[in-house]
Amino acid sequence: MQAQQAGITLEWDLESAQRADSILSALRYFRATREQMDLTAYAAGCYLGEAMVRTMECEWIRAGEVGFPLAAPDRPIISFVGRDHFSNPIGKAFKRLWDGPSDNIVVMMEPRDKAVFERLHQTTEES
Repeated sequence: MQAQQAGITLEWDLESAQRADSILSALRYFRATREQMDLTAYAAGCYLGEAMVRTMECEWIRAGEVGFPLAAPDRPIISFVGRDHFSNPIGKAFKRLWDGPSDNIVVMMEPRDKAVFERLHQTTEES
């Protein structure tokens, strides 16, 4: 991953999510190809999702298993164990890449209260 090439250590925590977000931010200013940008965004989203699995009682599932409307049925998403909430960290990483800092990926790992949590991680009924 680009993080290793840049000498960045990722350790599945909030600070590492901030580093991954910085990598996505930096891509906007380099002459990366579309393929390089897509691969990096996908890798950052997978990293974010795995960090969530390791730190937030989540698990990977396929979007089609729960009818998640914001991802193709075969795409991996995050399910919060014991809750009817789902999240699309890979989609969020792509949004960060293309939409800029307003779609910072770090917020997915630091929900401050129930309202923020519910806004960031949708239920299947909210389509």
